[in-house]
Amino acid sequence: MNIEIANRLLELRKKAGLSQEELANKLGISRQSVSKWERAESSPDTDNLICLAKIYNVSLDEILNTDETIEEIAKSAKKRADEKIQIIKGDKCMIINGKGTTYVPRFSQRQKRKVSKMHKFPYPIFVIIIYLILGSLFNWWHPGWLLFLTIPLYYTLVEAIAKKSALIFAYPVLVTIVFFILGFYYNWWHPGWVIFATIPLYYSLISFGKDRNSKKHQEVNDIDDDDDEEDDIDDEKDNME
Repeated sequence: MNIEIANRLLELRKKAGLSQEELANKLGISRQSVSKWERAESSPDTDNLICLAKIYNVSLDEILNTDETIEEIAKSAKKRADEKIQIIKGDKCMIINGKGTTYVPRFSQRQKRKVSKMHKFPYPIFVIIIYLILGSLFNWWHPGWLLFLTIPLYYTLVEAIAKKSALIFAYPVLVTIVFFILGFYYNWWHPGWVIFATIPLYYSLISFGKDRNSKKHQEVNDIDDDDDEEDDIDDEKDNME
C-alpha cells in the first residue's frame, strides 16, 4: 500500500475520533495491524476495506483513490508478494509475505518417513555381516574392524539430518577413522595427526553459522518489538489529540 492511502486511513480514523485499539476492536484484528496499515507496511484485505468504508461512512473510492498508474500499483503488489520472511521454530516454519502469514511443517511427511526408515534400519547388523564377509573372503579382519566405528557415524548423521543440526554429527569419530586409514595404508601417522586439529575448527564454523542465524531471528523479533513501541506512541498521540 502506498503512503498516500496510508495517510488517508490515518486521517479518516482521527476524523472518526477512534484510537488504533478502538478501531482494531471494531474490526476484530490486532492493533499492530492497524498501525502497519497507517505506516504503509501492509494493506487491509477486501473485507476490512469494506468495514472501514462503513465505519468512516465513505466510499471505497474515497479510501483507495490514488494518483498511481496501474503499472505502478501492479509493481508494488508484486514486490510485496515477493518479500518473504521465514521464522523457524521447532518442527514448524512461519512464512510472512505479502499474502499474509502461513505456518508450514518444517519437514514434509516424506522426509519424516525417510528419516524413520533410516532409524529403523539395522545398521549394526549390516556392519557385522560385511565385516564377516571381508574377514572370511579377504582376511581383512584388520583393518576391517574400522567398519564398527561407522555405527555412531550413521546414527548421528541420521539425527543431524532430522534436526538439521550439524553439531549432532560425530565428526571426531570420522576424523579418527580417516587418521587410522592414513596410518594403516600410508603410514602417515605423522603428519596425519594434524587432521585432529580440524575438530575444533569444524565446531567453531558450525557454531558461527548457528549464531548468525540466531541473530537474524533476533532481528525479526526486534522489528516486532519496535512495532509494538511505535503502536504505543501512536496511541499516546491519539489520546493527547
